[in-house]
Amino acid sequence: MQTERLHTDMKFKGSNGTSNFVFVDIDAVRERNALLGPEGDEFWVLNGRVNHLWQSLYDDKRKPHLIQRFPATFIEISPADADRLGIISGDMVAVESERVRTAEGTISSGGVTAVAYVTDAVPSGVIFSMFHYPGSPVNAVVTADASTTPINPRQPFKFGRGTVTRIGPTELAEIMPFTPRNLV
Repeated sequence: MQTERLHTDMKFKGSNGTSNFVFVDIDAVRERNALLGPEGDEFWVLNGRVNHLWQSLYDDKRKPHLIQRFPATFIEISPADADRLGIISGDMVAVESERVRTAEGTISSGGVTAVAYVTDAVPSGVIFSMFHYPGSPVNAVVTADASTTPINPRQPFKFGRGTVTRIGPTELAEIMPFTPRNLV
């Protein structure tokens, strides 16, 4: 069975029943990416939610099966990048940046340690992490400068740049399942 296509009846959930298309100023996006993008051996650092965990884990911390699966924050990294850096799933890595834009638009530095999660869910040159893991917020290496967001004037906290360095193996390689999260 295929998923039914939405809105074929041309009825939308907006207050006036019509759709709301927002056209992005692609030049502004290019300027932002040039300002915030990785250079040299840096990666795009993306962060977001993980559907297995919610918000800041305020309630999930008490659920043993969730904390067993994610006893520490992780960084998803592509197999090609992991191979190049000598990283395997379960290794502890450091993500650091000397060029983090603050909410005021100044430049700062930041870093976070995390468990490597080698997966083809992210392309080469990109790493992904949960934004909210207690004690290891990846927001330490992503931009907070709202002026870099062409459409939405809120602090972005979703992308930045950083280097990835292998710290070493951990016992988490035996604890965390490292099965693909992108199973459908």
